[in-house]
Amino acid sequence: MGCMGRHRWGMAMMGGMGPMCMGRRKGMMGMMRGMGPMCPICGRMMPMEAAEEREGPHRGKGPARRTDEQIKSEVEEALTNDSWLDASGVGVSVQNGIVTLTGTVDSRESKRRAEDLADQVPGVRDVQNNLRIEGM
Repeated sequence: MGCMGRHRWGMAMMGGMGPMCMGRRKGMMGMMRGMGPMCPICGRMMPMEAAEEREGPHRGKGPARRTDEQIKSEVEEALTNDSWLDASGVGVSVQNGIVTLTGTVDSRESKRRAEDLADQVPGVRDVQNNLRIEGM
């Protein structure tokens, strides 16, 4: 079983390696297929999913700007692919990176979920949630 992530994690700066436990470093990190860095405290491998959760604060900052059409497409895809949200009554429009959600959903939770999903799309500056709740 891999490291359960109960240690303090940070970035290892040697050779561009990924995250590793920042506790007592007892050697180099090891890599195995499908597994992430080795925890030097417990000696177990950290799953890649846990390693991928740790990112620096500057992802997505750069000269590239996403068009409103790209943002709209990704928001629609995110809403459609979410297994907990029926987005068949949701409309999406984007202007200058500001997403506007219109239409109807079946619950307050669905309204919040739709807004959260839209807000997670890269390039979204703000989300105007005009969704209405209609009972089933």
